[in-house]
Amino acid sequence: MVASSLPSKEQSTFKNILKYYETKQYKKALKCAESILKKFPNHGETLALKGLVIAALNRKEEAYELVRRGLKNDLKSHICWHVYGLLYRGDQDYKEAAKAYLQALKFDPENIQILRDLALLQVQTRDYDGLMLTRRKLVTIKPGIRNHWLGFAVACHLKGEMDIAIKILESYEGTLGKNSDSLDASSDKRKEGSNQEAKIAQMEEAYETSETLLYHAMILQEMGAWKASLDYLEKNKGRIIDLLSYLEFRANLLVQLLLSKSISTEEFEHLYSGEPETAILQLLDLNPNNLEYIRLYMVVYSFRSDKFLNNGVSSFCLESNISLEACNELQQRYPHSSSLERLTLEVAIGEEFLRRVKEYFSRFLYQGVPSLMTDCKSLYRNDTKVNMIEQVLNEFYHEGLNNCKLTDRNASKNGESYDTQVISKSKDLTPDAVLWSLYFLAQHFDMKADTEQALVCVNKAIEHTPTLIEAYSVKSKIFKHAGGIFQSLQFANEARKLDLADRYLNCQCIQLALRLDMIPLAEAWMSLFTKEEGVKESQNIYDLQVIWYELESAESHFRLKEFSKALKLFKAVERHFQDIIEDQFDFHSYCLRKATLRAYIRVLRLEDKLFGQKYYLRNAKGLVRLYLEIFELQKQKSNNEEHLSLSDLSLSEEKKGQKSKKIHKDDNDKSKNSPAGKEGNAHGVKSTSSSTGSGWMEIDPNGETLYESIRDPLYEANKYISILERYVGDEMAVQTLAFELALKEEKLVLILKAVVHMERIVLNMNKVSSPSNDDFYIFVVKKLHFAYFLEERCSYLEQLPISIISFVKDECHRLCEGSTFEKLLMYYWDMYQESLAFRVHLAELLKHLDMQERYPFVIENLVSKKQGHVERREICERHVALLETLGYPKHVVDELRSFYRNIYPYADCFQPVEELQSAKKMFMEQQLKK
Repeated sequence: MVASSLPSKEQSTFKNILKYYETKQYKKALKCAESILKKFPNHGETLALKGLVIAALNRKEEAYELVRRGLKNDLKSHICWHVYGLLYRGDQDYKEAAKAYLQALKFDPENIQILRDLALLQVQTRDYDGLMLTRRKLVTIKPGIRNHWLGFAVACHLKGEMDIAIKILESYEGTLGKNSDSLDASSDKRKEGSNQEAKIAQMEEAYETSETLLYHAMILQEMGAWKASLDYLEKNKGRIIDLLSYLEFRANLLVQLLLSKSISTEEFEHLYSGEPETAILQLLDLNPNNLEYIRLYMVVYSFRSDKFLNNGVSSFCLESNISLEACNELQQRYPHSSSLERLTLEVAIGEEFLRRVKEYFSRFLYQGVPSLMTDCKSLYRNDTKVNMIEQVLNEFYHEGLNNCKLTDRNASKNGESYDTQVISKSKDLTPDAVLWSLYFLAQHFDMKADTEQALVCVNKAIEHTPTLIEAYSVKSKIFKHAGGIFQSLQFANEARKLDLADRYLNCQCIQLALRLDMIPLAEAWMSLFTKEEGVKESQNIYDLQVIWYELESAESHFRLKEFSKALKLFKAVERHFQDIIEDQFDFHSYCLRKATLRAYIRVLRLEDKLFGQKYYLRNAKGLVRLYLEIFELQKQKSNNEEHLSLSDLSLSEEKKGQKSKKIHKDDNDKSKNSPAGKEGNAHGVKSTSSSTGSGWMEIDPNGETLYESIRDPLYEANKYISILERYVGDEMAVQTLAFELALKEEKLVLILKAVVHMERIVLNMNKVSSPSNDDFYIFVVKKLHFAYFLEERCSYLEQLPISIISFVKDECHRLCEGSTFEKLLMYYWDMYQESLAFRVHLAELLKHLDMQERYPFVIENLVSKKQGHVERREICERHVALLETLGYPKHVVDELRSFYRNIYPYADCFQPVEELQSAKKMFMEQQLKK
């Protein structure tokens, strides 16, 4: 950047501004800029650079003003536009920054630096069309730079232009030999004194070449040109340094080619006879516990079998074609592979499964490995295997209890490991085996939802070894699964006290405390491991990105109606994901420079799916619910203010004056007593400290300013609903939120869309023929709500565009079956009144519509009629909560709570409220004192 319009002396000073800015000597840069502006106050490029320097000093508003003044004075300066783009890029407004760079290129179309910066912005914003054009231009202007060629190939790959990407890579690879020769020649010349540097340079170039070749093969594979990719790998085998990646590529390509119809089976056998098995076995020799390698072998083994050939290639399923015979073959070759041993349990049945599960469990029981049940969870999908597992665990327990000799349970196993030989030679089961048998039995019964038996087993384990931390943790989980969160917390705390230095045990207690809304206790426990001098705890947690804690805490505040704090924490989680998005920016140039193109493509694809991660989706659902609550509060506040203003009109001037004084006095009193009033002085301190570098959580820690800044909650909620529908649109909970949001916006088409989607979910899951799932009744009740909306807001239908009125009318008629809300309600009532889930959901709807008095039989049925079969605990909890909100007498609710306590004896919801609250309060006080 040189300001050619300045005299030579000022041009030198202008260059100094750039030099000082790049070395972060901002005060010197500012002084140079001001010296130029004294003589040339309207020089646009100097004004722009001064703005850039001031932006680095955190004076953003002044910086933008200066740069805009510079642009106004020199609109055709590429420097001004470039600086303008840099400001936007610094604020992470990449789209506006790209627009500024495009303007700069109009006045300096071959500026390499601007083109490179623009390419980074385009890949960040996923503007692949623009990225291809920019990268093509860079190659045209500077064809001798390797990064330009690789960047162009990556741009074409991301755009989906695979053929062009392959041609670019072929052109680039044609120069690799020449570059290597020149490097060798230069290294010979510099042999003395720089031999080590030359070796490092050669190694780096060899690695970059290897990565480029593997990237080339990756594109061919994604194109479906598996044979071409395989031939390409074989051709360049000598130049590929990453041997593991080469072997994985080759094995996958052989399997894909084997299963494809691109070449016949006979041709494949002629070209690659036995090669797939050999390639996979090479990988297994390196790592016999890698499940991906084992599954690849299963694919080939199944393909070779007559059974698979008869079924046809299209019917192939990786999971269903794990062969016991293939597992046996591999086990003979790799006798110490625990993954193979575990995989056989998935496919073995009957006596074979019983024998193998005994062998598998014996080693873990003897060694006392607590993760055995976690490892075997997938086996619990088969009831027969569950019964056999229980039989095996009981045998181990009783054998150890009675001190009986072990039978020949390892005699039939070939290639015994040392540990198994020790067990087989042991005369008796050790006391440890008895303990771990009880431990696993407790988890086993918990998996079966047999809480009583699980507690019996875990209590025996605790009695056997009172210091076993894992036993207390399992007991805590048993109570949690049974709905007894408070009891779960108590035993989790017992485990925590046995090892106060264990973060995991501490985090278990924190999570349970938050679910019980014991926020002070959770914060006290959290502070044990998050203390940092000079940083507030909330800011430290935010910096550490402890997302699970922030989510649990936000949901707890939401349940307590502390919406501003909940909003702050939900937004903190969202900012973490935005930070992850922003962090990828540095890799756009780094990966091209280091030629790690395969990893770069994986990172970009991961970032594209980032908002589909479970934590973000959970956070988005929480935000939608929060915004819906905020909308209701704002609506209620607006109605109250309107009612107050109307009532004031009827008052005399004297009364109005007295009332306004009283209101003003009350407001002053409230402001003094409110958290904002109490922290009034502190707020000034915080605003001052924010300028000196306070963290985001330290500014507005309770989220009050953030909460007050919300003007349109429904607009904000719509942002997250669109993300949820994109990633988990087939979840009934998501469509329920979409339905509620559209209902509050009174948008008929969106309401209809949500109901139709719910219907599709129900049909896909075959719930209409057997309506036993809660989702079905949610759909039915939402359909009733939709019918009510149509009756009450029939005028909305006429306001739709003529082009869609006919379609919407037909869909509405189909969904409501041409009936009114009342007829539809009575129809479903006659069909599903025996279901407690339906009755609860229907009663909640009638309460929401304020129509419970119009259909009293629904509410009366909830009180007088008990379900004939055991319902899910969640429905029973909603049943109790519903009666409480409907204002039924305490003895009625207590009677219902007592009824459910007989079915779910450990669930907190069905315990006497006063006793539970008192116990929780006492527990929290005791823990906080410590």
